[in-house]
Amino acid sequence: MIRNEILHSGVTPSLREIGRAVGYVSPRSVQLMLARLEKRGLLSYSNGIIKLSSRHPSGMVERTIEVPLVGSVACGLPSLAEQDYEALIEISTKIARPGHTYFILRAKELR
Repeated sequence: MIRNEILHSGVTPSLREIGRAVGYVSPRSVQLMLARLEKRGLLSYSNGIIKLSSRHPSGMVERTIEVPLVGSVACGLPSLAEQDYEALIEISTKIARPGHTYFILRAKELR
């Protein structure tokens, strides 16, 4: 949920948003869950900042490269993306091969 939220909005979700997603009422419960995930090496949580680890749940460290999230694009219509990026997203080298140039766009639905 945390990784998806960062990919889709470019922002780390709040404790309350994480709590709603996993069915917790108390932000303290979310803090305890984040502490357990940190102990397993899946993320780091300090001073309200969550950083995801590249460690796979199996315990293996997955090789990743950083791919810039450059903005949003409307689905169905051509548009130009700006060169400034909003975030760097770690992507597995199984998907994004080193030595190639990649970028990520957030798709926005037209209404």
